[in-house]
Amino acid sequence: ATVVVQRELATRFATPVALAGTELDLGHGRLSLHGLRIDDPTRPGQPLLRVERADIDIDANPLGGTFGLHGAVLDGVEIDLGPVLPSLHQLVREPGAAQGSPARIPPLTLRRATVRYTAVAGREPLVVEDLAIEVTPVQAPGNRLQITGTASLAGANARLQLVGSVDVDTGDVKLAVSLRDCAVDRGVVEWFAARLGL
Repeated sequence: ATVVVQRELATRFATPVALAGTELDLGHGRLSLHGLRIDDPTRPGQPLLRVERADIDIDANPLGGTFGLHGAVLDGVEIDLGPVLPSLHQLVREPGAAQGSPARIPPLTLRRATVRYTAVAGREPLVVEDLAIEVTPVQAPGNRLQITGTASLAGANARLQLVGSVDVDTGDVKLAVSLRDCAVDRGVVEWFAARLGL
């Protein structure tokens, strides 16, 4: 299964992807990926995304050699961004280019995720830990995803609430982040300013 999955990933991603291994359980319709790494096209050789384990609900197409995805749980996720953010077109091939139809993203759950964002080279990154996110396709015209989640802001002793959406076709992202259980005083403002280069 690992060779088939690696080949499928190579047709869908425009940036290098590595995979340590897979497990396939056709009886339960489950494909598990281990040690997934997607490189950052803006920083060649550096990882943009690492996933310890991804459990994907699938159905197999025995004639076409491809898999249909119905949902996924990604556990142990590390995302490292900045200072230049890659575009959607730098990461994935044109929707439908490899499979002959528009890209469809299934419901996704992220657990135990960490995001590091370096806004300015040489500055300390903004680190979001304990990130738990649900990504759900929206039943509406277009190809949109709804995002909800929570996280901790490392070093600021604050909880974050996240709500947003992604237009898969255009790459537009709308995300609202609110702080919970945190008094916004001068120290917190200076902490953000130092990491965001303000």
